Amino acid sequence: MKLFRRSQRKDVLYLIPVRLGNEQLPSSKVRMLYCDSDGRVFTSLMDKADYKLARNRARKMERSQKIYATVGLEIRQGQSMPLAVEIGTQELWALEYILGHALKTGRLPDVLRKYPRQIIKLGETRREELTLQYERRIRIARLKETPAVLYRLPYYSEDYFEASLPIYKAEHRYPLIFLHRLPPAESATTDTQRLLVMESDGDLAVIKVPSELMEQVARGYEDWQQANNVDGCIIYSRDQQGPTVNYMPVSTLQRKALDRIARHFEETGQGKQPLSTAAQSVMDKARNVASASLV
Repeated sequence: MKLFRRSQRKDVLYLIPVRLGNEQLPSSKVRMLYCDSDGRVFTSLMDKADYKLARNRARKMERSQKIYATVGLEIRQGQSMPLAVEIGTQELWALEYILGHALKTGRLPDVLRKYPRQIIKLGETRREELTLQYERRIRIARLKETPAVLYRLPYYSEDYFEASLPIYKAEHRYPLIFLHRLPPAESATTDTQRLLVMESDGDLAVIKVPSELMEQVARGYEDWQQANNVDGCIIYSRDQQGPTVNYMPVSTLQRKALDRIARHFEETGQGKQPLSTAAQSVMDKARNVASASLV
């Protein structure tokens, strides 16, 4: 028997995750039982990321030893954000009966219908805050969806990237992996930044880039790290459209290998040395990332 409506309302009171019969849910979804401000019971699929967010916010209430309920406030059409709100003993009593009736019959008696509206209203003052949080999540999601190419810089010509090449090489072997910022030379201007880079064949070189560009790339890298919660490295390559900067995750072992190369250069002034397995794996992955960005 179908007890629940499968329809999305605006502001809602979340009750409990449910499963309908032998329903097989996608790994990224949770089916949530809830009711709207009119006391009507519904069920719909909820992103697991939103469910985890709701659970985390509920746990904060539990640690503070507060009585709470979880609501979903619509922050744009068809999109809600979960929020834990503090409630009183009367609302707690009502919530227990609301859940029981929702599970058994899919309907609430008239005596309980006012409580969902009262509980949902407790979160109204935080709608703007939730909207800002949602917009931030969208920005982060977009970064995660396009990790290969985050900054394409066709408006900087190749001439902006001055380089000191080994005498036995006519041009760089791309992609280049940024290893370390170097202090400016005595004759250098403040509008350029010297960088130690490793080429795809393992050789080291020092390149100069505009300071403005370097700051832009650095800010993008910091945003990418926060969005993905990983360590990484910056890759510079070029294609027909111009210079391209990509960000790529690296493991702890790979990070140590890259740092070891930069430290060896600083201590000896030389860069020619056998690549470790970890460093070679970074370069192999960088070539794949650079190739993918050309597609």
